[in-house]
Amino acid sequence: MEPPAPLPTPKIEPAPEPVKPIASSQQPVVSTAVSPSPSLPVSQSPSTDSITSQVLSLVAAQTGYPEDMLDLDLDMEADLGIDTVKQAETFAAIREEFSIPARSDLNLRSYNTLEKVVGFVKEMRPDLAVSSQLETVNQPPAGSTAVSPSPSLPVSQSPSTDSITSQVSPW
Repeated sequence: MEPPAPLPTPKIEPAPEPVKPIASSQQPVVSTAVSPSPSLPVSQSPSTDSITSQVLSLVAAQTGYPEDMLDLDLDMEADLGIDTVKQAETFAAIREEFSIPARSDLNLRSYNTLEKVVGFVKEMRPDLAVSSQLETVNQPPAGSTAVSPSPSLPVSQSPSTDSITSQVSPW
């Protein structure tokens, strides 16, 4: 048996010198950060109507979930862990809230997501669905304010472009 070959020793090199800034006669570029508009929770979204808000509120009250955790496409049993007894109680509370009569042919499994429950309410109470849609269209989004257009200046007279063009060298 041969002795193992010696391990190669690593070559140690000095660290490279730091990069030095290049002197420039140009002015530094100033940029302005634009912050994104804050997102609205489901209950305040402009596309959410009052029926959806009421259903989410009732489900939150029945289950103890905060409204912002309730997504319309989540399966009530698989995703939220709401058993069939609690689903039946919740559905009864929703029927009572919206004055929907009990139906013996109703299968709760057909309404396994909150979106389907909202659809059920809109189907059974089309009068509420129409008024809810009109309400959504006529209301401005939450937190919005009316903005009046400002008079526009030609580009050559704009104060902001004058300061910028004075800093940029001609090509």
